[in-house]
Amino acid sequence: MLNDVEVCTSIGYPGIVLEAIEIETGEPAKNYFVTAREGAYIDSLFITDGNNMSANLVIGRTGNFEVTIGGDKYVTWNKKNVTVSSDGCHPITVFKEVALESIE
Repeated sequence: MLNDVEVCTSIGYPGIVLEAIEIETGEPAKNYFVTAREGAYIDSLFITDGNNMSANLVIGRTGNFEVTIGGDKYVTWNKKNVTVSSDGCHPITVFKEVALESIE
């Protein structure tokens, strides 16, 4: 705070950052989807390669989300009640590392 005045910016911070790895190898997961849902609001991404491990979701939003990760070669991972709160200006980012199990 500057002189007891809260200074907010217009930068959109992610509410949720997920990093998915393959449980068997410890390598970054590839070709999977990730979805965050709260009521009618849905944010989703498809990660095609293991070079971009982080999935940044719900930019600038707070709330109570259900997060799902899956793909053709992974067992679907689901987590309810992922709560993103605020610092008064921006969401306080929730970081999660998820180990995805291969379907085989």
